[in-house]
Parts: sequence; C-alpha cells; structure tokens
Amino acid sequence: MAGAQIHPDERRDAVEAVIERRPVHVENPCRDGDVTAVVEDGAGLARDRHEELVVVGGNTDDSVGWFVKPTMLEVADPFSRFMTEELFAPVLTAYVYDDGSWTDTLDLVDRSSEYGLTGAVFAGDEDALAQADDVLRYAAGNFYVNDKPTGATVGQQPFGGARASGTNDKAGTVWNLIRFASPARSSATTSQTDARPSAACERADLAGSRCGRREARPPGRRPPPARRR
Repeated sequence: MAGAQIHPDERRDAVEAVIERRPVHVENPCRDGDVTAVVEDGAGLARDRHEELVVVGGNTDDSVGWFVKPTMLEVADPFSRFMTEELFAPVLTAYVYDDGSWTDTLDLVDRSSEYGLTGAVFAGDEDALAQADDVLRYAAGNFYVNDKPTGATVGQQPFGGARASGTNDKAGTVWNLIRFASPARSSATTSQTDARPSAACERADLAGSRCGRREARPPGRRPPPARRR
C-alpha cells in the first residue's frame, strides 16, 4: 500500500526499475534466468491487463511451462485477490490509500488477508512506526521497518509466520526445535501423611477393617515386614 502523496514518485521509480534500470530475464534457471516458471497458469494477468490494472509488465508465456514477466498492478479494491492471496510469481500489487487515513489503513492491512508471513512499513515518523508495530503485531511473523520484506536468510535470521502462513515456530531458533520434542510431566508422592484412602477403604473401615491403611513414616525408611497369622 502506498500513500497518495508519495505514490506518483514511487510508481515512476518502480516502472523504471522494471523496464530501464535492470531488465529481469524470465528464463529456464539452467540458462541463467533471473526468474523461472510459476506454479500456476498466469493467463489471469491477460484479463487484468484488459481491465487496466497492469501498470507495467503482465506478459505471459505458456508455450513451454508457465512464465510471467515482472509485473506491477494497481488496484482500487484493498480486498482484491492480488492484495489478499499469496502470489508465487514476480507480481507487485499497489493500493493507494488516502494520506489522512493512516490509522484506518493499518487496520485494513491487519484484517484484509488471512496470511501472516512477512510485512514491512516504510516511514520516517517514529510515532507512525510505533503505531504500526502495535497494530500489526499479529499481522506478520517477520516485521521489517524501512526494509524489504523478502530475502530472509533462514538459519541466520529467525523466520516464520502465523495465521494461514504457519505455526510461527521460527526456523533457526529453539522455538522450532521444540516442535520436535514431546514434553511430559511426572509426579510422585513421597509421603502418605496427607494421602486420602479410597472410597472402598472408607467403606471397609466402617465395617471394622483397616483396609490397607498405612501409617505415616519418615521419608526413606522402609516399612516393617508383614507378619502372617
């Protein structure tokens, strides 16, 4: 999501990055491609181009596998599938929010998607960053401030998300190892001083039998041997 005031500049820079600065080659990874095939048909982008959602890119090729050129979309609906679903493709989706709706936008980010893996906030206002950190505390397992939310090094940086993105165990930390263990609790009574006899013994006592009632003894002392009559 981008604020209305800065969006024109951000949009221009994004378009230039895709087209001019460094072309991204979509190719078989065995042939030094930057981006390889996607896991689902990208034909839907053709429809989105027709609906004028595509800012740049959007070209697809399904002749040999499913390939999608780096694409930037701009949507007017914050609940668009491009904003709420996981896209395993080189697709960036932008939604422009009103600059005076910062608080409402944070709430929108928190509830618009069922996923919660990574997220990032770019701002120079410390109060705005603190507010985002509070409101979005459950929206992303890995939260970045003024940095991209991609490219985490698993094993060096704890990584994991909650909600529909997983159990947030953080690969690379002890929290992940706990998932491979099964905790158990054991307890033992070492003194019979406070032990309560069973209901059956209580009924037997009423009939004049001791019913195995034990006398208290110091811890560690063996009971006397039983004697036969």
